[in-house]
Order: sequence, then C-alpha cells, then structure tokens
Amino acid sequence: MGKSGVAVIRISGCDALESMRLLGVKEQVCPRVATCRILYNKKRQPIDQAVVLYFPGPGSFTGEDVVELQIHGSLAVIRLLFAELQTVFRIADPGEFSLRAFLNGKIDLTRAEGLADLINSETEAQLRQAFAQSSGCLGRLYEEWRGNLIDILSDLEAYIDFPEDVSSQILNSVCARVEELRNSLEKHLDDGHRGERLRYGMRVAIIGKPNVGKSTLFNHLARRDMAIVSEYPGTTRDVLEAHVDIGGYPFIVVDTAGMRESTDFIEREGIMRAKSEAEIADIKIVLSSYGEADNLDVNEAIEQGDDGKTIYVLSKADNAQEGETRTIGERLFHLVSVHANLGVNSLLSALKERAVSSFPKSGDLLITSQRHRGHLQSAATVISEITNEMPAEIIAEYLSPRAGLGSLNPPTGGWRAGRTIVRVSGYWQLGGMRALYAGAITIGALVHIKIVDGKSSQMPYAAFAIMLALAGATSIRSELRGSEMCFILACNEKKSLSV
Repeated sequence: MGKSGVAVIRISGCDALESMRLLGVKEQVCPRVATCRILYNKKRQPIDQAVVLYFPGPGSFTGEDVVELQIHGSLAVIRLLFAELQTVFRIADPGEFSLRAFLNGKIDLTRAEGLADLINSETEAQLRQAFAQSSGCLGRLYEEWRGNLIDILSDLEAYIDFPEDVSSQILNSVCARVEELRNSLEKHLDDGHRGERLRYGMRVAIIGKPNVGKSTLFNHLARRDMAIVSEYPGTTRDVLEAHVDIGGYPFIVVDTAGMRESTDFIEREGIMRAKSEAEIADIKIVLSSYGEADNLDVNEAIEQGDDGKTIYVLSKADNAQEGETRTIGERLFHLVSVHANLGVNSLLSALKERAVSSFPKSGDLLITSQRHRGHLQSAATVISEITNEMPAEIIAEYLSPRAGLGSLNPPTGGWRAGRTIVRVSGYWQLGGMRALYAGAITIGALVHIKIVDGKSSQMPYAAFAIMLALAGATSIRSELRGSEMCFILACNEKKSLSV
C-alpha cells in the first residue's frame, strides 16, 4: 500500500452492514446514498471522516450486500480501519469480488476475464478491447451460439420423442442450422489470433550482426537503459524484453545477440536464442550499419528476414544526406540514427502500420484467450462431423452437453452445477390435451415454478411437464437472467408462469 489522497475500502457479504456497528456509526445508512460519517475505533476514538455508500444485494457488483468506505489515503487510517474490521471480516483474496459476482450470476467468465484485462491494460487499444469484453459483448455472442445449439437440440429431442406429431422436415432444418452455426464458429476462429496478439502484445525482434546498434535502438524504444551498450562486439548475449506503447498499440520489443560465427559457448547459446526469437517474432527489425551500406550484402540481410514480416534498417546513419529511407537491391531500408534523432519516427510509423493491420479494429469481437479458442475449436470440430445422412439420435448425441454443447459452456461459465437447464421448444396437441415439450433437460433437476400472484413450488421435471400442460400456456417468452434461462408463459387464465 502507498499514500494517496483517497482510499476505498469495500466490504461484501450478508453481514456487510455490521461494519457500520464495528466502526461506531449509529445513524442509519440509506441504500445508494452517499453519506458523510465519522468512523471510530472500539474506544470511541475517531479514526477518520468517510463517505459511506451502501449497495443492498442483489443490486451490487458482487450480488451481495456491499458497503463502500471512501476514506483519506493515510497509511495510519487504513491500518487502523483494517484492525477494527478484521475482528469480524477477513481480507478478500485476489479477484474474490469478481469471483463472487460470477458465482452469484452477475457476470460470466468472459466479463470477469475482460475486467482483469481492463485492469492490466497498458495501451489504448488494449483498453478498448478489454472494455468491450468486460461489458459483455463477447459473452453475449457465445451465449447466442449456445442458445442456438440448445434450440437445435430441443427440436431434435422433440422429433425423436414425438415423430408422429413433429414434421420430418425439422431434420432438414436442423442440419441447415447446424451448418450455419459451424460457419459462424469457423469464421470466428479464423481471426489470425489478432485478439490474443492485442492482449499480450506484438513481438518485435531486433536482429543483426554485432555492433550495428541493436541495443542502442532497443534502449531508445524501451525509453530506458535496459541493455548494456559498448563498442565491443558480443556484449549482448541474452534476450532482453521491453513492453512498449507505440501509437496506442502494445509491443514487446526484444534485443538479441549479434549474429556471427563464434567459438565462445555462451555467445553461441545467445545466438541460438536470437534465431529462436526471430522465428517466433511477429515483426523482425533487421539492422545493418549505414557505414557499410555501399558494400552491404543485400542477400545476406534478406536471408535474415525475407518472410513478409521484416523491416530493414540502416543504423548509425548520423551523416545520412538522402533522407529517412534508401532503396538497396529493390529493398526499402529505413535510415535511423538514435543520437541524431533521424528516422526514428519513420520507423515507429512503420511499426504502427503493421499493428493496424494485425490488431483488431474497433468493434471487432475476437477471441482474446487460448481458453476460449480451445473450447470453440472443440465445438467446431464436433459439429463439423455432423452430416445430413446421420440419424437424428446420432446428431443429438453430437450436439449433447457431453459433446458440442459441452464445449460451448465453458467460455462463459454457463450451466454450472446446480443450475436448472430447460429449453421449451414448442407445443403440440397430444391426446386431445395441449402440452408443452422441453428438451435439453438436466436429468433429475428440480424446476422452480413461480406464479406472478405469489404462489410458488418446486417439482421434478416430470411434474413440471404436466404443470405446463394443465396451465394451457398460449405463448412463450424467454429471458436470460444471469446464467439461467427463464421462460415466461402466458396462460388462458391471464396469469403468467415464470420458469
């Protein structure tokens, strides 16, 4: 902890208001109203004057009662308040507020991850992507796909259980919708890893022979002296990294050992690491000395980076007269002198241009973590194996929670243990009685029926199906509440059933 003008302490839990009694606040604290109160220790000695806010659950970030204390950021004040509060409360674990929000259905996993990325963002582009994810944009897309798959699965279950009442054309419709979902997943996966690259940064390796100015350029881009610079070849023997912001985009700039033949074991190891960095880098900056430009072996420079992701630089161009670029052997070289501040902005512009084409555009919904990619890839793989010739029972097995649907649950953390899983797909005339059919049910789940006039009950699914039949529901409307799907059924008796 450090000193600050203002510090904020948040208390979450069913007994959050107990903190007011602990701190000697006798006046009532009104919900969502900023109130100025003096906080006391157990001896009734004042600690600080604070702005107190109370957010009753479930209308808070965590879904629980939350009390927020806005206090002065004195280390003494903070320590004294913690000492009083810890007689009843404990210090929250890292990320525990977000965990409680997730467990209480206030946010899904993508929003929780987006919030963490928002806190850790270092550039404007990272901030925009993290804010969009923390706002639920990515989660809503994944929930839409999951909902579509549940719709498809419930229609299949209806066709399998009631073949005499459901048209066989529904099977053709199912195959078309599965193909549409597969195309959406594959298009989403075919993003060039732009979302992950923006999250972690674009890797830029500076490579070249010894003593061409690699470490000098690295220090300039890093805006601090990280690498040792000397006139002796082979000074840099290890890989150094610096996270930098160039034009609002994140880059990881890497300094490497000079490329040459060497008998020194340690230097050879450094050269091997430099070659490895060059292979995995998103962009390579190949440096050559401006003083050797007239005798430059262009083919050798090209061999170090002729793969479409290379920027060629002539360094130490203190006395260059031809401007900031020069063409040698049909290759464009940037003339750069860190000491004379020549060509540096041109090089930064070239890096930013590469970033613009490699990073997401504003509004793009892209995969931001390997966790998402792995689950979505699994779902796409399973769904791609479905063919029109398959029996309905086999297709349903491919789409079941054990396969395709199971892969679409983890990205958002949907369908956690204890949640009721219900999807009402429609109703038919069965035995002269209007009935509603629900597919994709959790075996043995209890379904909570709540009638708007206040009556409620819990029952197994078999009883639930009879209840819906007797209710004579005339229309169905679904709502996503947290991570649960709720169904509003309008009945002939002008009542509404909320499932």
